[in-house]
Amino acid sequence: MPSRCTQLDFPTLVAASEAGNVTARRGIGEAARWLAIAISSAIHLLDLQVVVIGGPILQAGPHFFEPLRAELAQRTMPTHFHALQLVPSQLSENGPAIGAASLMLHQLISARQRTP
Repeated sequence: MPSRCTQLDFPTLVAASEAGNVTARRGIGEAARWLAIAISSAIHLLDLQVVVIGGPILQAGPHFFEPLRAELAQRTMPTHFHALQLVPSQLSENGPAIGAASLMLHQLISARQRTP
């Protein structure tokens, strides 16, 4: 019998997690774990005090932030972790687009100001 492959998009994964699907929660928790590894490294290298999380992952809410915070607590030196503010972006999913647009506008305005 041929296997049937179903594509899973992120909103469906989040909905399944919110409905109590253990596999979906594990998947989101695993993503949080890997991100915590990267964030912890950045915290130690750069002495960060604030980390802003943005993008589609914000849809997962506490299903993402709770395992992320727990993993960071295990991987980050206590002095760094207790000073850390982990906050969701106020720009939500539009943050990268807004940042790219503002960079382009900044370059345009800077170039015009330098031109005599």
